[in-house]
Amino acid sequence: MAAGSIGLRENHMGRSSGSSCHSEGRPCQDLKILLIDSDESFRGALAGNLREDGHEVTEYAVQEALPPLATLEGVGLVLTDYQPSERGLAFVDVFHTLHPTTPVVLVTAFWSHHLEAELARRNFLVMLRKPFDYDDLHELVHRLTAK
Repeated sequence: MAAGSIGLRENHMGRSSGSSCHSEGRPCQDLKILLIDSDESFRGALAGNLREDGHEVTEYAVQEALPPLATLEGVGLVLTDYQPSERGLAFVDVFHTLHPTTPVVLVTAFWSHHLEAELARRNFLVMLRKPFDYDDLHELVHRLTAK
């Protein structure tokens, strides 16, 4: 499996059970999710699965294209790609300052001990390593946003 991919199965991103929260007989939380990833096919497939689970997804290719972060009220979860050559963790630090109760998931294929140490200093940030199965993300989203 490629580093930036999620396992594809019949046009679904690694869903081992093929189920969404709707088909599991439990209500979706209809979260407003901000999804940032420069890989258009990855972002599109991930957004499609999140929408299938009943969430409202706003997609951006790069953090620099976002509207002013203060205008992102109502976002219930942020999924953002991490590339070591970019601005690093500056975006998540600024976002967290403005929206301290909104969970942020850093999705990356670039794990390192240094990155893990940086994440430990930011207890509001969760890392999900690529490649991953959609079921893992599905459970993570619902765990982080359970009321």
